[in-house]
Amino acid sequence: MGALIEAAIGVAAAAGAPAMEAYPVDTQAPGHSRNLFPGTASAFARHGFEVVARRKPDRPMMRRNFRLKVGVC
Repeated sequence: MGALIEAAIGVAAAAGAPAMEAYPVDTQAPGHSRNLFPGTASAFARHGFEVVARRKPDRPMMRRNFRLKVGVC
């Protein structure tokens, strides 16, 4: 999972994306979903994603912002 997240970060940053979002499962939340296909919150956190919202206790919305490069005019 970490390799996929890292590759996605590289592609998004190279394409000039301002940020990436993920909707993983928080396996620390009681009664969390066992369907882990969207990934786990801990894996995304290790790659710099932060929780920005929660619609359900076990499903955080996580975002990683990319620094904007300012060019010299």
